Amino acid sequence: MAGLFEQVDAAAEPERAQRVGARYQALLTGVVAQHLIDPTHAPRAEDLGDG
Repeated sequence: MAGLFEQVDAAAEPERAQRVGARYQALLTGVVAQHLIDPTHAPRAEDLGDG
């Protein structure tokens, strides 16, 4: 995810890639949980993009 969203080269910066990837994984998991718990009040893609 670090390479996908922030172009972090995991081979060159493995520790940074781990930290950045973990952040995006946590965000993704949180959004999925919100949609599962209360889909009508979960943020939309536009909300997340604007944020």
